[in-house]
Amino acid sequence: MAWSTPMLMEDTSIKVMEAVLAEQIDFLYRQGVTDFYTGCALGVDMWAGEAVLSLMELHPEVKLHCIVPFAGQERKWTDEQQARYHAMLRRSSETVIVQEKYDKECYFNRNRYLVDHAAVLLAVYDMQANKRSGTGYTVHHTQAQGKPVIAIDPDNFCIILSGIDAA
Repeated sequence: MAWSTPMLMEDTSIKVMEAVLAEQIDFLYRQGVTDFYTGCALGVDMWAGEAVLSLMELHPEVKLHCIVPFAGQERKWTDEQQARYHAMLRRSSETVIVQEKYDKECYFNRNRYLVDHAAVLLAVYDMQANKRSGTGYTVHHTQAQGKPVIAIDPDNFCIILSGIDAA
């Protein structure tokens, strides 16, 4: 399971989104998913990664794989953001650095890695808007591979299931 989307939200919306992400991660765990992949971006990727770390405390078979687009991606982040990021990496089951240096393809390479290794994608994305973005690319790449997508609408927190049985 992988997820995608860095985003800016109001504090109240962040708390709601964190709760919705945790619920969906728990849903996936109950469906048998034990390996979770994060792209390690600020926002949704970090919140979902932290939710998986909490799940790992209850279920030791759960694994968090941190997929970093390039070495040093956090260099320009605040001290607090860097501390949370490094704590997540330390507690994760695996850290993969996709490439050593930044270039214009590093995020797409990271996203392709996520899709290639995960069985399902959890994304914060408006499926109706169909915007061109890194998350949009990742959602469409996942669907093109015939893999299921769980999309959380960033405006109303509704869940859209694509290619997955909700039972």
